[in-house]
Amino acid sequence: MLRPLSRSEIDEIDDTTNDIIGRSRALLNIHGLVANHPALLKAYWPLREHVVNSNSLPPRCHELLILRIAFRMDCAYEWEHHVIRGKKVGITQQELDEIRKIDGSWRCTTDELMVMCADELFDKTALGKETTETLNSYGKKGILDAIMTVNIYRTLANMLLTFEVNADDLALEH
Repeated sequence: MLRPLSRSEIDEIDDTTNDIIGRSRALLNIHGLVANHPALLKAYWPLREHVVNSNSLPPRCHELLILRIAFRMDCAYEWEHHVIRGKKVGITQQELDEIRKIDGSWRCTTDELMVMCADELFDKTALGKETTETLNSYGKKGILDAIMTVNIYRTLANMLLTFEVNADDLALEH
């Protein structure tokens, strides 16, 4: 079974892999896992950077999408990481509890829209016409970023769950 590579194992691969992950950055287990396939890591990293750091959605919306797909996938790793990030963008504990309900009583239509978006992509693999039309307020880039965010994190959850990767101790330090 695959496991996340350690920093010293990544050091032995090549400088490019090290540069991608970042020598000074704390090594997350998901990055160590993908580093088992250096060519995949190199192809994935620019997309990861866009989804994580250049996404056109407001940070709260972005985190709601990730938290909902982490919940639906039952992926503790991503849930733990993004609870921390979500709280930094104003998501409260009560809202986190609501995200974990299938039919939450949402206080904000934006929150509900993000949850519906993640749910439709999870359940039907496509957004419904009504959801897509409502997402138009975020523009073309926002719609595409929402779809990509949900599906990138779904793919990461597939990897993490397949190889039973534990949450990082770092999650508590963010």
